[in-house]
Amino acid sequence: MKEFSADKPIFRQVADHCIARIRSGAWAASERIPSTKELAVELAVNNRTVMKAYDDLSDSGIIFQRRGLGYYVAPDASERITAFFRREFINSTVPELRRKLELSGISPEELLELLK
Repeated sequence: MKEFSADKPIFRQVADHCIARIRSGAWAASERIPSTKELAVELAVNNRTVMKAYDDLSDSGIIFQRRGLGYYVAPDASERITAFFRREFINSTVPELRRKLELSGISPEELLELLK
């Protein structure tokens, strides 16, 4: 059973769990992944929650469904995951970071030095 946090929808946390499995190699490219029912039992969540996560991952091209056979990891899932997180970082994290830097008086040069 997985522990879920209250700050993010459970279906999104299930999708993150799936992404972590793909990234770790536990779910390899082009291989079948657990059915929604199997993963729901493993994570102790509602089957519809897993279905929503799978739909989200499918819409992103990270997994795909073969009718009657189940869900599979897309051959280019790792690249798609990287592209997704890159977009999310650029569109969400960078603007928030910029705002916090301005509020705290930290210059971009100072940030670069801190990151080294």
